[in-house]
Amino acid sequence: MTADIEDRDYAELLARTLPHVLKSADEYDVVLERVRQLIVAGDGRSEAEDKLLDLLVALVEKYEAERFEIPRAEPCEVLALLIENRGLRPADLAEVLGSRGHVSDILSGRRRISADKARAMGEYFGVDPGVFL
Repeated sequence: MTADIEDRDYAELLARTLPHVLKSADEYDVVLERVRQLIVAGDGRSEAEDKLLDLLVALVEKYEAERFEIPRAEPCEVLALLIENRGLRPADLAEVLGSRGHVSDILSGRRRISADKARAMGEYFGVDPGVFL
């Protein structure tokens, strides 16, 4: 597909969607549903739909950042949640954190996470290393 056709397809999607800064819960809900539809399409999405998805996700993130306060969690709680959500076992992190004992100590709160280990886990999980400090 040529760039002109891709640009035209994207322009048509924008015209149908009319994305804008979200100001209300109703607008937020509508955009979340459209994001869900685009995500479900998976590999069947066009390049134009991928661009639209990126834009809508940015709008949702902006709305959420302005309206939903995320409480600060202890690093061990963040790590436990990431392990659970990814279907991992604590032992799976032994290589990243040095040993099974270190993983156990961190999860129980007996050991703090060093900056080096926070960077390694940030890279491993694809998150900001600051959540572990």
